[in-house]
Amino acid sequence: YFFFRGISCIDEIALLCYNSCIMQRRGLFRGPTEWKTEINCYEFKGKVKEKELLHAKNAKADQDIVMSKWIGMEGSVAIAAAKEKELLERFPKIMVDQIKKMLPNCSCALEAALAVKSGVSAMHDVSSGGIYGALYELSEAAGVGLEIDLRAIPIKQETVEICEYLGLNPYYLKSGGSMLMVCDHGQELVRLLEKEGIYAAVIGRTTSEIGAFINTFSPI
Repeated sequence: YFFFRGISCIDEIALLCYNSCIMQRRGLFRGPTEWKTEINCYEFKGKVKEKELLHAKNAKADQDIVMSKWIGMEGSVAIAAAKEKELLERFPKIMVDQIKKMLPNCSCALEAALAVKSGVSAMHDVSSGGIYGALYELSEAAGVGLEIDLRAIPIKQETVEICEYLGLNPYYLKSGGSMLMVCDHGQELVRLLEKEGIYAAVIGRTTSEIGAFINTFSPI
Protein backbone atom coordinates (compact mmCIF):
# COMPACT_ATOMS: atom_id res chain seq x y z
CA TYR A 1 0.00 0.00 0.00
CA PHE A 2 1.20 3.50 -0.81
CA PHE A 3 -0.41 6.67 0.55
CA PHE A 4 -0.03 10.01 -1.23
CA ARG A 5 -1.44 13.45 -0.59
CA GLY A 6 -1.27 16.60 -2.69
CA ILE A 7 -0.35 14.85 -5.97
CA SER A 8 -2.74 15.62 -8.79
CA CYS A 9 -1.20 13.53 -11.58
CA ILE A 10 -1.69 9.77 -11.46
CA ASP A 11 1.55 9.30 -13.44
CA GLU A 12 3.48 10.92 -10.60
CA ILE A 13 1.87 8.51 -8.14
CA ALA A 14 2.79 5.54 -10.33
CA LEU A 15 6.38 6.80 -10.62
CA LEU A 16 6.72 7.12 -6.85
CA CYS A 17 5.38 3.59 -6.41
CA TYR A 18 7.74 2.29 -9.07
CA ASN A 19 10.75 3.92 -7.43
CA SER A 20 9.76 2.53 -4.04
CA CYS A 21 9.43 -0.99 -5.44
CA ILE A 22 12.81 -0.69 -7.17
CA MET A 23 14.31 0.32 -3.83
CA GLN A 24 12.79 -2.80 -2.28
CA ARG A 25 13.73 -5.02 -5.24
CA ARG A 26 10.08 -5.76 -5.85
CA GLY A 27 8.04 -6.15 -9.03
CA LEU A 28 5.12 -3.78 -9.48
CA PHE A 29 1.93 -4.63 -11.33
CA ARG A 30 -1.13 -2.56 -12.02
CA GLY A 31 -3.52 -2.23 -9.11
CA PRO A 32 -6.57 -0.14 -8.15
CA THR A 33 -6.24 3.44 -6.93
CA GLU A 34 -8.77 4.70 -4.39
CA TRP A 35 -9.42 8.08 -2.79
CA LYS A 36 -9.43 7.64 1.00
CA THR A 37 -11.95 10.24 2.11
CA GLU A 38 -11.34 9.70 5.83
CA ILE A 39 -7.69 10.77 5.59
CA ASN A 40 -7.85 12.83 2.36
CA CYS A 41 -5.30 10.91 0.32
CA TYR A 42 -5.02 8.33 -2.45
CA GLU A 43 -4.45 4.66 -1.71
CA PHE A 44 -2.58 2.96 -4.51
CA LYS A 45 -2.66 -0.84 -4.37
CA GLY A 46 -0.13 -2.92 -6.24
CA LYS A 47 1.01 -6.53 -6.42
CA VAL A 48 4.44 -8.10 -6.12
CA LYS A 49 5.69 -11.47 -7.31
CA GLU A 50 4.69 -14.25 -4.95
CA LYS A 51 8.18 -15.75 -4.72
CA GLU A 52 9.69 -12.40 -3.65
CA LEU A 53 7.37 -11.74 -0.72
CA LEU A 54 8.56 -11.99 2.86
CA HIS A 55 5.40 -13.66 4.10
CA ALA A 56 4.43 -13.65 7.76
CA LYS A 57 4.42 -17.45 7.46
CA ASN A 58 8.23 -17.38 7.16
CA ALA A 59 8.65 -16.35 10.80
CA LYS A 60 10.39 -18.96 12.95
CA ALA A 61 10.31 -19.69 16.67
CA ASP A 62 12.77 -17.94 19.00
CA GLN A 63 13.11 -14.78 16.92
CA ASP A 64 12.68 -11.13 17.88
CA ILE A 65 9.62 -9.16 16.82
CA VAL A 66 10.41 -5.55 15.88
CA MET A 67 7.72 -2.94 15.28
CA SER A 68 8.30 0.33 13.44
CA LYS A 69 6.81 3.70 14.36
CA TRP A 70 3.71 3.95 16.57
CA ILE A 71 0.41 2.08 16.63
CA GLY A 72 -2.83 3.86 15.78
CA MET A 73 -1.41 6.51 13.45
CA GLU A 74 -3.75 5.84 10.52
CA GLY A 75 -6.77 5.64 12.81
CA SER A 76 -5.75 8.81 14.66
CA VAL A 77 -5.43 10.75 11.40
CA ALA A 78 -8.83 9.48 10.22
CA ILE A 79 -10.46 10.47 13.52
CA ALA A 80 -8.89 13.93 13.40
CA ALA A 81 -10.23 14.44 9.88
CA ALA A 82 -13.73 13.19 10.68
CA LYS A 83 -14.14 14.74 14.14
CA GLU A 84 -11.88 17.79 14.02
CA LYS A 85 -14.51 20.22 15.33
CA GLU A 86 -15.42 17.94 18.24
CA LEU A 87 -11.79 17.31 19.12
CA LEU A 88 -11.00 21.04 19.08
CA GLU A 89 -13.71 21.58 21.67
CA ARG A 90 -11.98 19.09 23.97
CA PHE A 91 -8.26 19.33 23.16
CA PRO A 92 -5.78 22.13 22.35
CA LYS A 93 -5.40 22.92 18.65
CA ILE A 94 -1.70 22.07 18.84
CA MET A 95 -2.56 18.48 19.76
CA VAL A 96 -5.01 18.07 16.88
CA ASP A 97 -2.40 19.53 14.53
CA GLN A 98 0.15 17.01 15.81
CA ILE A 99 -2.24 14.21 14.92
CA LYS A 100 -2.61 15.56 11.37
CA LYS A 101 1.18 15.57 11.05
CA MET A 102 1.18 11.78 11.48
CA LEU A 103 -0.07 11.35 7.90
CA PRO A 104 3.38 11.30 6.21
CA ASN A 105 4.29 8.42 8.54
CA CYS A 106 1.44 6.27 7.21
CA SER A 107 3.76 4.46 4.81
CA CYS A 108 6.23 1.75 5.74
CA ALA A 109 8.08 1.60 2.38
CA LEU A 110 11.42 2.73 3.78
CA GLU A 111 11.55 0.36 6.73
CA ALA A 112 10.39 -2.47 4.47
CA ALA A 113 13.33 -1.81 2.14
CA LEU A 114 15.79 -1.63 5.03
CA ALA A 115 14.37 -4.79 6.59
CA VAL A 116 14.74 -6.70 3.33
CA LYS A 117 18.39 -5.67 3.04
CA SER A 118 19.03 -6.65 6.67
CA GLY A 119 17.77 -10.19 6.05
CA VAL A 120 14.60 -10.40 8.16
CA SER A 121 12.67 -13.66 8.06
CA ALA A 122 9.20 -12.16 7.76
CA MET A 123 7.28 -8.90 7.65
CA HIS A 124 3.64 -8.06 8.29
CA ASP A 125 2.03 -4.63 8.06
CA VAL A 126 -0.10 -3.37 10.94
CA SER A 127 -3.32 -2.05 9.39
CA SER A 128 -6.96 -3.02 9.88
CA GLY A 129 -7.46 -4.79 13.19
CA GLY A 130 -4.63 -2.82 14.77
CA ILE A 131 -1.62 -4.32 16.49
CA TYR A 132 -3.71 -7.05 18.12
CA GLY A 133 -5.04 -8.14 14.72
CA ALA A 134 -1.58 -8.05 13.14
CA LEU A 135 -0.01 -10.11 15.93
CA TYR A 136 -2.79 -12.70 15.70
CA GLU A 137 -2.35 -12.94 11.91
CA LEU A 138 1.42 -13.30 12.31
CA SER A 139 1.00 -16.10 14.84
CA GLU A 140 -1.60 -17.92 12.73
CA ALA A 141 0.35 -17.61 9.46
CA ALA A 142 3.66 -18.81 10.89
CA GLY A 143 2.28 -21.36 13.34
CA VAL A 144 4.26 -19.89 16.20
CA GLY A 145 3.42 -18.53 19.61
CA LEU A 146 4.15 -14.97 20.70
CA GLU A 147 5.43 -13.40 23.88
CA ILE A 148 4.53 -9.73 23.72
CA ASP A 149 5.32 -6.94 26.17
CA LEU A 150 2.51 -4.39 25.83
CA ARG A 151 4.65 -1.81 27.58
CA ALA A 152 7.16 -2.02 24.71
CA ILE A 153 4.60 -1.28 21.98
CA PRO A 154 5.15 2.33 20.84
CA ILE A 155 2.11 4.62 20.95
CA LYS A 156 1.81 8.40 20.70
CA GLN A 157 0.26 10.24 23.63
CA GLU A 158 -2.11 11.99 21.22
CA THR A 159 -3.50 8.59 20.20
CA VAL A 160 -3.93 7.61 23.85
CA GLU A 161 -5.82 10.85 24.56
CA ILE A 162 -8.31 10.63 21.70
CA CYS A 163 -8.93 6.93 22.29
CA GLU A 164 -9.68 7.57 25.97
CA TYR A 165 -12.00 10.43 25.00
CA LEU A 166 -13.89 8.41 22.37
CA GLY A 167 -13.88 5.13 24.29
CA LEU A 168 -11.72 3.29 21.74
CA ASN A 169 -9.10 0.61 22.27
CA PRO A 170 -5.87 1.87 20.63
CA TYR A 171 -4.62 -1.69 20.22
CA TYR A 172 -7.41 -2.32 17.71
CA LEU A 173 -7.04 1.04 15.95
CA LYS A 174 -5.92 1.11 12.30
CA SER A 175 -2.15 1.36 12.30
CA GLY A 176 -1.08 1.81 8.69
CA GLY A 177 2.56 2.92 8.58
CA SER A 178 3.70 0.44 11.22
CA MET A 179 5.43 -2.80 10.27
CA LEU A 180 6.11 -6.00 12.18
CA MET A 181 9.49 -7.50 11.29
CA VAL A 182 10.72 -10.86 12.56
CA CYS A 183 14.46 -11.45 12.76
CA ASP A 184 17.22 -13.06 14.81
CA HIS A 185 18.81 -9.86 16.10
CA GLY A 186 16.08 -7.34 16.83
CA GLN A 187 18.22 -4.67 18.48
CA GLU A 188 20.52 -4.55 15.46
CA LEU A 189 17.51 -3.92 13.21
CA VAL A 190 16.25 -1.24 15.61
CA ARG A 191 19.61 0.55 15.42
CA LEU A 192 19.62 0.29 11.61
CA LEU A 193 16.14 1.81 11.37
CA GLU A 194 16.91 4.57 13.85
CA LYS A 195 19.98 5.57 11.81
CA GLU A 196 17.51 6.33 9.01
CA GLY A 197 15.24 8.30 11.32
CA ILE A 198 12.65 5.54 11.79
CA TYR A 199 11.57 4.86 15.36
CA ALA A 200 11.37 1.15 16.17
CA ALA A 201 11.29 -1.18 19.16
CA VAL A 202 11.58 -4.87 19.99
CA ILE A 203 8.12 -5.72 21.35
CA GLY A 204 8.52 -9.46 21.94
CA ARG A 205 9.59 -12.83 20.59
CA THR A 206 8.16 -15.77 18.72
CA THR A 207 7.93 -19.09 20.58
CA SER A 208 7.61 -22.75 19.71
CA GLU A 209 4.28 -23.08 21.52
CA ILE A 210 2.16 -23.48 18.41
CA GLY A 211 -0.95 -21.33 18.42
CA ALA A 212 -0.15 -19.83 21.82
CA PHE A 213 -0.37 -16.12 22.37
CA ILE A 214 1.27 -15.17 25.65
CA ASN A 215 0.67 -11.68 26.87
CA THR A 216 2.01 -11.21 30.35
CA PHE A 217 0.53 -7.80 31.00
CA SER A 218 -2.94 -7.53 29.50
CA PRO A 219 -5.18 -10.16 27.89
CA ILE A 220 -6.44 -9.62 24.35
